Amino acid sequence: MKTICLHPGQIHASHQRAGTQFIAIDGALRLIYRDLSLDWLMELSPRIRIDLNAGDAHVFSCNAWVEVDVIGESTTVGVLTSDHVINRSIEKLSAWIREKTRSALAKA
Repeated sequence: MKTICLHPGQIHASHQRAGTQFIAIDGALRLIYRDLSLDWLMELSPRIRIDLNAGDAHVFSCNAWVEVDVIGESTTVGVLTSDHVINRSIEKLSAWIREKTRSALAKA
């Protein structure tokens, strides 16, 4: 989880993976990104623009370079949460358990 605090006029830009959720905690924010699956269109690919008010959330359906900026004249706070790190850890743990189980059964 990553917290982003922006003042009017500031922009936060970062690469986000599909499945990442952005939650506007305090104030209004604007998310602007392009769908990377349409990269072959170069500059012609449509820009997706999402406005979030406090309490609203948006989940990215694709990997994207995302720009976050403030709507209005007040400081805003948003949170990025991501399931892919947790899912990857669970997959690694499951693979480790399967391997230990196989080696224990082979020794028996």
